[in-house]
Amino acid sequence: MADSLSRQPLAFATVKAGGQGKGVITGINGHFSLAIPDGAASLQVSYVGYQSATFSLADERDTLFLLPASGILGEVVIRADAEKIRSILQKTIRNKSNHNPEMYDRYNCNIYYKMKVDLVPNPDTTTKKKEPVARSSKKNNKKNNEPPLPEPDTANLRFLRNNHVILSESYSRRSYRRPQQLQEEVIASRFSGLKKTYFTNLVTDVLPFHVYGDYISLNGRDYNNPVAKGWQQRYKFRLLDEVMTGNDTTYILSFEPKRNAVFPSLEGTVYINSNGYAISHLIAATTDSASERVIRIEQIYQLVETRWFPRELNYQVNLLRYPSPEMGISLNGHSVIDSVSFDAAHALRQRKAYTVRLGDSVDLHTEQQWQQLRPDGLTEKEQNTYKVIDSLTTKMKLEKVVYAAGKFGLGKLPLGPVDIEVNRLVAINNFEGTRLGLGLSTNNRVSRYFSIGGWFGYGTKDKQWKYGGHARIFPAGDKDHWLEFAYQQNYQSSGLVQIHPELDRTGFRNWILTRVDWLKEYRATGHTQLGYWQAEAEVLQRYLRPRYEQSQFETDGKNPIDYRVREAGVGFRYAYGEKRVPLFEYYLPVSTKYPVLYLRGASGTVHNGDYRANYLRTLAAVRFTKHINRWGFDHFRLEGGMIRTADNKPLPRSLLLAGNGFRNSGTNYYAYGGFVTMKPYDFYSDRYVSFLYRHDFDKRLWNLKVSQPYISLAHNLMYGGLKTAHREANAGVAAPVKGYHESGVMINQLYQVNLFGLAYFYINGGLFYHWAPQPDWKKNSVWVVGFSTGF
Repeated sequence: MADSLSRQPLAFATVKAGGQGKGVITGINGHFSLAIPDGAASLQVSYVGYQSATFSLADERDTLFLLPASGILGEVVIRADAEKIRSILQKTIRNKSNHNPEMYDRYNCNIYYKMKVDLVPNPDTTTKKKEPVARSSKKNNKKNNEPPLPEPDTANLRFLRNNHVILSESYSRRSYRRPQQLQEEVIASRFSGLKKTYFTNLVTDVLPFHVYGDYISLNGRDYNNPVAKGWQQRYKFRLLDEVMTGNDTTYILSFEPKRNAVFPSLEGTVYINSNGYAISHLIAATTDSASERVIRIEQIYQLVETRWFPRELNYQVNLLRYPSPEMGISLNGHSVIDSVSFDAAHALRQRKAYTVRLGDSVDLHTEQQWQQLRPDGLTEKEQNTYKVIDSLTTKMKLEKVVYAAGKFGLGKLPLGPVDIEVNRLVAINNFEGTRLGLGLSTNNRVSRYFSIGGWFGYGTKDKQWKYGGHARIFPAGDKDHWLEFAYQQNYQSSGLVQIHPELDRTGFRNWILTRVDWLKEYRATGHTQLGYWQAEAEVLQRYLRPRYEQSQFETDGKNPIDYRVREAGVGFRYAYGEKRVPLFEYYLPVSTKYPVLYLRGASGTVHNGDYRANYLRTLAAVRFTKHINRWGFDHFRLEGGMIRTADNKPLPRSLLLAGNGFRNSGTNYYAYGGFVTMKPYDFYSDRYVSFLYRHDFDKRLWNLKVSQPYISLAHNLMYGGLKTAHREANAGVAAPVKGYHESGVMINQLYQVNLFGLAYFYINGGLFYHWAPQPDWKKNSVWVVGFSTGF
């Protein structure tokens, strides 16, 4: 079954013989097989958006072609009452957990992935008739200083006709055990033009595995699933057809967002089988025309041992206006699942630290071995792509460019045997002004078992050089287990609270930096990844000197102006069910549906002459993000800490726990993770607890090409305490003993810029207010502007 104009296959078309209710649904490639009953003389074929047709069985045809219809639904709509549609959908929603692969106790399968990228003419430009160009018109163009109309580039068109721009394949074994214990081992991987595997996770992650959640994630964005609770308020359904196969009936329903929809929506067709009221087929496409990007999926499920399980998926992303108004980019993904089993004996051994793991010979498979892995052979165009693109990239040495681009995304720029640390090149903050510098470290070209590096920087405002160096050893040759020895002369924020780099937001804090401690530090650190655990241990010796006027510290009638600190500590991070994927020599965390826990503790000594204090510091945090149907995204972060000293000795504010305030004296920028109305050094505590909450509504206020805003509500609170000894020794310090509360509202995506059709750059704005005993909008409210990116 195929489109009569494009000759492209039509997935999930309905075919009936002899005008009976019994029939079949075509496969994802348009193929079908149907037993013809006695007396039947014709086939009736229907498909959403196409004219229904009747084909005589007397005519021998290899392919049946349908013409696109002028209307979307046409005459195939069955005038069913709303109650029947409601009954079908409600039964399906009630049974979703029975068919969701993530709710099965376990499963094992093999998955073949294929991804193709092409440059294609845009339909609205190719359908326009080009007028012939006369010689006189060319002269007129020249007189008007206009360039002549372009002539067809037949060489480029011939190349695009015979080759894909990108072709990628991978074959993997996948095991799952409830809850959320996933293991995927990539057996073979191939990417046109590249000898090594860099982008395996790009292919495997971009294709959704199933559509049984409340949201369908496409290209990194969540879209409301039409078959989910609350569908009555969001989607409109029509019953198109009913097909009987054996004792089962498949109900074919179209869906589209209700008029003036302002939520991430889809439109398409869902096929519901009466056997368990399971989704057997789904066609869904995005409806956001303002993005000039269309995403479409076609997925089919199969019955395996009485359970429904994904079988095949087509995935298409069309960037309509890139790289030019005349040409767009089309990405097509296809996956085929086989060897499905629910037997524990076939499961892969769980490696929690490496949920997606590359096999030893992933890049070394021969063409003969690939033929055994592929469900179907390669087309002539696909075979040409490997030959031509491999030859071009070798000739132009493009693999080095790809490698450099990937490393740049990780904050490094390879230069032969060393990597340039991008974040060391330039930095701007209130204390240093503009810092210019350079950081270098050896990479795998020198050795995969060690790295040596150094850095320096100079501040234009403080007129001070900073520098440091390190030596890092990788005993196993990977980046998850290492031992580092480091030295630096640098600065740090006074009272800095450091739990884990994911939480600390040191980049934003450094930008508003005003009170610093100059430090000279020697440090040794060991790090390991054990399953869902990260563990770290470190020892350090540090020389501290405060560099701000309010740093006066008095104890026993003396005023030490600098301190020597010795400290030993451990840190832990636990992320149950977290997926980690390989990318450029690293395994990077991608996602988890569960809270992430952090714990850090240290014991140390600070002294100067006769002053000496032993301290014990403990910090803990938990963060969690949840997308709830009909509600939106909820972000939670709970954090607390305490520092205790022997004999109630006081500590300088450099070692106390400063409040995580983001307020600046000039323009204020929003970043989640701190207090927007609080200045960085308003509070110091020796014990504190804070809770940060933000809710992002799914509903958009309006849908325009340059603006699709949604509202976020936030509330942050903090309670802290400070013992008398600390308060008396540090003049002017205060703790939020009675609590600190702030609330805010953000309007996100007020303005958006399309970045080559791949992502968006957003401008956000909002207002936060600190709930003080004395109401004062001028003093306690802060207008903020924010910037973000997204898909």
